[in-house]
Amino acid sequence: MGPGRLMADMPPKLSKLLNDWVDAHEDEWSYKTKHNSYGWAVDNWLVPGLGEWRLDKLLEQPKALETFFKIRRKPEPHDQGL
Repeated sequence: MGPGRLMADMPPKLSKLLNDWVDAHEDEWSYKTKHNSYGWAVDNWLVPGLGEWRLDKLLEQPKALETFFKIRRKPEPHDQGL
């Protein structure tokens, strides 16, 4: 079995799923919404933080998601009106 076969058998990474999701729904969103909200969040927040995770591994470790979102949710000074 060659390396191409092994890669074909591996579950996709979260980055593939997220990018496919944004691309599949681009006709449903206005340009502004996609590029200022969904696409931005995927490109700048979700893919850098979680994109390298394979979907099967992510599902095996739900605490990893919880930790990621807890860390990312810490309020920024501008969120607190400072």
